Amino acid sequence: MPKITQCKRDEYKGGGEFIVAKLTQKEIQNNLLKQAYDGEVLRQAKYSYLMDIIKDKRLKKLFKVFAMTARGHIAELKQEMQNLDIK
Repeated sequence: MPKITQCKRDEYKGGGEFIVAKLTQKEIQNNLLKQAYDGEVLRQAKYSYLMDIIKDKRLKKLFKVFAMTARGHIAELKQEMQNLDIK
């Protein structure tokens, strides 16, 4: 098992030893919000696609609600990212 040590940036020292970067709270927050945003964009696209191809009206309505919910989450995340100056 490689030994893991923390330092300012990632580097491989050889001999199975990795040095892992310490992320700041801001970097962790940025990464999590970006991942959440990307996930909601994918969900919205998936549910919109399913809504278009499904014939069953009940399921079509359900996927429409899911897509609308994802759009709402996208808007909230986008606003929060703008407030925190995350690009």
